[in-house]
Amino acid sequence: MRNLSPRLFVTLATFVLVVFEGAGTPLESEHWLRLESMPRERRNALAGRIRAFDSLPRDKQDAIRAIDENLAAESPEARENDLTVLRRYHLWLRRLPESQRDELVALSTEPKLKLVEKLYAEERSTRTRRLPYFVIAEFGSVSPFVLADQIKVWFALSEPQKETIRKLNEPERLRKLSQFANDLKVDPVKKPSPQATESLLAHVSKTRLYPFVKKFEDAKKDESVKARLLDHYYFLENRPKPARPEKILQFDDSLPFWIRSSFDTLPPDEARRRLTILYRLVFPDGEMPDAKTKAAQSPAPSAKPAVNATVPASPGPAANPSSPY
Repeated sequence: MRNLSPRLFVTLATFVLVVFEGAGTPLESEHWLRLESMPRERRNALAGRIRAFDSLPRDKQDAIRAIDENLAAESPEARENDLTVLRRYHLWLRRLPESQRDELVALSTEPKLKLVEKLYAEERSTRTRRLPYFVIAEFGSVSPFVLADQIKVWFALSEPQKETIRKLNEPERLRKLSQFANDLKVDPVKKPSPQATESLLAHVSKTRLYPFVKKFEDAKKDESVKARLLDHYYFLENRPKPARPEKILQFDDSLPFWIRSSFDTLPPDEARRRLTILYRLVFPDGEMPDAKTKAAQSPAPSAKPAVNATVPASPGPAANPSSPY
């Protein structure tokens, strides 16, 4: 695999995660039932990864199958560790300049490991006391309270209503969600008081961990931007109650596509942190109800259905189907 381009390596690494999810295992009845029980967004993601695999040259496909066979032969604990390492390496590799990625891909195993250690040591030595890049980057995104409100409405919709939402572009989607929220009387998520978030400003303006808020302190025209930044920072000062990994995974699987896809390129720890915030906003006191799968509701099929009938085509970039959360 040392001659693979960075782009092909990314495809191989991400597809290995999908293969172990079930796309590369024998298509017995239990696997089709498992596929049928998945939310549509997760099936779309798997379909997108399969199409990416089918577009690769035969030798690259064979390399992926060999990796999958090696993973399948390992113990569950070792396999989970290897998949985590693959994902972390994949995300780290994407952050490197193209010249360094090309250099790594061209090396054999031992020189590659030495270069990885060297680059990682240099990266650690230059880190500052500020928040990690992925945490800081989140502060420019939609408020977690707004996203949680969208998720609550999504969970209240019927499948035909969800299908309506899937077909809309972003502005129309948001308007329709607002209409559904009113029609279905979906209560908004509970927010802290304005005083609670505003009180953070004095503290956060003095810390080096969060370098953006200070410039908004006296700028009235930027009140909405300041409010969004403080909404994000609120959860660094007030960490949400933890949730069980299986519940976070179930929650992740059930998210609407436009929210779930935002976690694609995040490191596992940061994705888990953001998902936990949204989970606790939607389910502040209890837990998400267990999913009722089709596998538990229907007998095993007597024949294999056509792949195209079971896995719908993806309308756009696929979300990561192998969640480590």
